[in-house]
Amino acid sequence: MRGDAWEQIPVGDGMIDLALSVFAPRNGAELVRVVRPGGAVLVATPAQEHLLELASLHSVRVDPRKLARLHRRLTPGLRASTVRRITWTLELTRHEVEMVLRMGPAARHLKPDFERRLAALLQPVLATAAIELRTFRRDPISRG
Repeated sequence: MRGDAWEQIPVGDGMIDLALSVFAPRNGAELVRVVRPGGAVLVATPAQEHLLELASLHSVRVDPRKLARLHRRLTPGLRASTVRRITWTLELTRHEVEMVLRMGPAARHLKPDFERRLAALLQPVLATAAIELRTFRRDPISRG
């Protein structure tokens, strides 16, 4: 299935048991519409220390208001449930560092001397990958 995150998700109402959103914009109303009662939405967002070792190469930082925005979009209709923090270390070549940065929001915010800074990195480049995995549940239909 393919669709625009800001448009209607091409699935019927209440047809999804589990939706996954990874580092992406979220259309909260659409996620609530397509997740069945009792279903869940898993949301992976970058933690503050995500790729912090690469911060000298770009000017993007994790917005401190990101969590509040996420809750505003999803909690009408979904209930925040669990949070799991997952952290691991990446061992990257300079080329892999460049690819990691060019595939995300940092791509439009690389420092003017990016190439010089990248060439100066000692290999392997160790970088922290850190995410917060949040579960938002849709309440089941009560049978009372």
